Amino acid sequence: MRLWLLAVILCWLVAQTENKTHFGLFDGCVKKNLHMHESVCPGPPRFYFAFHRVLFDCIRHRTKCPRYHKYNDYDTLKECQKDCAELMVVPELSNSTASGNETKTDGQQKPTK
Repeated sequence: MRLWLLAVILCWLVAQTENKTHFGLFDGCVKKNLHMHESVCPGPPRFYFAFHRVLFDCIRHRTKCPRYHKYNDYDTLKECQKDCAELMVVPELSNSTASGNETKTDGQQKPTK
């Protein structure tokens, strides 16, 4: 009876995780998976969306390779933006680095132009 209950609980947990689009802390957005080279992949081109770490936005990619990575190849732009919304905030510069008046290590200020 306990073994049957354990099997049911494990199946339920697996079914719950299949519905998620990413695991862990933004795992689908920040994970960098490499695809094979275009010349190796046969077939028609397909388009998918992925999070770009420098632009802080989801961008469209084109490849001829089939879909290998389940959690970071998004079919639609809205789906990618929904999953990566918290990462799409552009970081702000702090006042000390943005003003240009930061000091050098010997205590002298940087020359201003």
